[in-house]
Amino acid sequence: MKILLGISSMNKIPALLFREIALLSMIGFTATQIKNGSCKRGKGKSIPINKNTLSRMLSRLTAAEVNEILDSTVKILAKKGFICGSKFILDATDIETTPRCEGRGVKKVKKRRYLKQKGQWIETVKLIYGYKLIVIWEKVSRVIVAAKVVKIADHESKHTLSLLAQAKRNIGKRKIRLLLIDNGFMDGKTLWTVKYKLGIDFIVRIRTNMHLATDARSFRDSPFASIGEDKKRGLRILGIDSLTSYDQYGDEEHYKNRYKAGFKPNLVNCVMVTEWNGRSYGPGHEKVFATSYR
Repeated sequence: MKILLGISSMNKIPALLFREIALLSMIGFTATQIKNGSCKRGKGKSIPINKNTLSRMLSRLTAAEVNEILDSTVKILAKKGFICGSKFILDATDIETTPRCEGRGVKKVKKRRYLKQKGQWIETVKLIYGYKLIVIWEKVSRVIVAAKVVKIADHESKHTLSLLAQAKRNIGKRKIRLLLIDNGFMDGKTLWTVKYKLGIDFIVRIRTNMHLATDARSFRDSPFASIGEDKKRGLRILGIDSLTSYDQYGDEEHYKNRYKAGFKPNLVNCVMVTEWNGRSYGPGHEKVFATSYR
């Protein structure tokens, strides 16, 4: 497991995987294949097979076949006790391709750069082609328990609930107790469902320009904020209880009524990091997280 999870690219496979005779035997290679290779082509040079042969074989798999392999593998790992933690991470990463790649998406990215000759900043728009890989993985073992590939312009929050459903099918209904989420998944209705329908607590990073972040930062020197410290790690945090500035946090009916008179926002808690690993974050630069923990 450690060897397989440590392979980050196809170029590292010969050194990390193909030299491990015991592991190759477990995967299914015969002694003859391990010693002499699988065919006469490149005999003695690519044992048991060439890394490019492996990458071409993987590229022929359909999306349905890849999902079946992932789900079946995760179920076996969970049954054997490899996935025993209760804290999971929900994350996404862009996979860029060329415009010619079949089925790819496209998104516009604005970039600012400084022109020395004119002494001014200009903004340009760049088209990025490709896909987005969204995964849920267990914090300790780092095993991916659910994954989905979508077009690069898709919003992450649209796929949170389907990924959680996939993860629950693979590892069990009550295994996920806490979900750590990046701010790309920030969606009030989804977070409400995660907490009150699925029974999963969450911690999500808040964008700097949100009202919730501004309100949390206003409590920096307030006696109402609870202080936590870990001097060994250089960590100092503030806990702010029951903020009302995230009016999107609620079910569908709550979301529709947020501009009506008499509307009452649901409460959400925040954790604000003012120091981490010996680095201090001054007023206005603190890292703020929303959480369902109390």
